[in-house]
Amino acid sequence: TCLDVAHQPNEYCRIPDIIDDINIVPLQTSDSSLMDEIFRIKKVENKFYIKASKNVFVFDNDGRFERKLAKNGKGPNEILAVTNFYVNDQNNTIEIYDGVNSKNIIYDHKGNVIQSTKHEFRHGYDFIKGSKEGYFFYIGFGVDKTGELIYVPNLEKKGHVDLLPYDETLANYLHCGDLVNFAQNKYGTYFTR
Repeated sequence: TCLDVAHQPNEYCRIPDIIDDINIVPLQTSDSSLMDEIFRIKKVENKFYIKASKNVFVFDNDGRFERKLAKNGKGPNEILAVTNFYVNDQNNTIEIYDGVNSKNIIYDHKGNVIQSTKHEFRHGYDFIKGSKEGYFFYIGFGVDKTGELIYVPNLEKKGHVDLLPYDETLANYLHCGDLVNFAQNKYGTYFTR
């Protein structure tokens, strides 16, 4: 949840002044639900989606484990790493970007693969689906030693638009410590670096 907090620079903002209630949801622990480092948590309706390095875990509103989305491997519907994921609450799908394997896989809300698309965008740090169509990828560094923010109208066809290319020196530092570069709300899609 994003909070728009109006405050003046150099003023302190106390959490009790902006939050009325906090709910702690203990997550069910089992052999299937054990995770390594957690990189991102997204709550959509009555589900928690949690990104660990090699999978996205789904828990219900009460913390009960439901499933891991991906199968790990190099096969057509398998991933090596979760670079990031996107939950489309309009059509109840979840999309995983695997920057190591250069592919995006779309799952239905039950974890079944709908589509797996191999593409040319490796070594990415983040991605987001455009508000109407297409994708934005933040590629920290590439084979040509440059980094860039790119727009891809269609993953199944070759081609992209370079939005913010930068040289190798900047590519080595721009992604430091910031693993979430995109945000989206009803007003648009935003990129930060």
